[in-house]
Amino acid sequence: MPDSAGEPDTSRFNVYFAGNRSDIGAEVLLTSIGNMTELLSYVNEQTDSEKDIKITVEAPERGSFGIDVNLLTDTAGLMMGQGDVVAYTEALVSTLMGLFELHQFLDGEKPRSIDVEGNENYVITNSDGNEIHVDKTVHNHYFGDEEPEQLIRVLFASLEKDENIDSFHIRDPERDESGFASKREEFDRLAGKIGEEPRTRTVRDEHVSVTITRVVFDDPGRRWEFLYQGDRIGAKIDDVGFWTQIRTRDMSFRRGDRLEVDLVREQEFSETLNDWETKNRTVIEVHDHIPASEQGDLFDEPGD
Repeated sequence: MPDSAGEPDTSRFNVYFAGNRSDIGAEVLLTSIGNMTELLSYVNEQTDSEKDIKITVEAPERGSFGIDVNLLTDTAGLMMGQGDVVAYTEALVSTLMGLFELHQFLDGEKPRSIDVEGNENYVITNSDGNEIHVDKTVHNHYFGDEEPEQLIRVLFASLEKDENIDSFHIRDPERDESGFASKREEFDRLAGKIGEEPRTRTVRDEHVSVTITRVVFDDPGRRWEFLYQGDRIGAKIDDVGFWTQIRTRDMSFRRGDRLEVDLVREQEFSETLNDWETKNRTVIEVHDHIPASEQGDLFDEPGD
């Protein structure tokens, strides 16, 4: 919170390097903290490029190394209330935690499946069949751009090189939560192959028009069929609000109707083709329904 001198609002979390020695290699310290701050800056830039953050690091303690990282958002010139500033910086910290937790959950492997849960969350299944629920911000940052994963991998590669570090922790001192924790035996897997591109990604196409070619009402888990950009595709509709409207309103659909939707494409990288290949499509939000009877002829001239 700001004080009488106008100090910026602060959100804080602690980073611990636990081990048997009271010192830590400069390379490990600089790489770890540097990548943490770079990851925070990346999340902030993707969230709101007009907001600047200042990140300061306090000197480490002896023994287990506790490092306080302060996120300082200068409210000067920003039309934000004090509570909004704190909420914003806390959201950045939460996203950072979520990225590390998702990376650990996947354990160096690609996910077995990614399913949309409502409009704000995803259910991700790892190679062992376990599930984790993440919000769309964490999901989109991790799978939509290789930079966050690479920053985390490099961090763990530096930890793995220092045999004196037994574990790595990130905690929120303001909350009674364990936060993120990883042990030495995990470091090698979490580092993976530095420079390797993610093998899967999710692409979201917002407010696109699809034409219905096959309607499926009996099972929300089955795929409808559409014409999208000239290609025939199949996609589940995972929009709770859409299915609620169908159950409570007298809505009818037929071939040729159009839907304005947000469409998610789940892709895998093909080593053979050296390109991304779409494996699954899901409609995660339906914005509008335009019956065929209300559509104009595509070949009509204006004024006809």
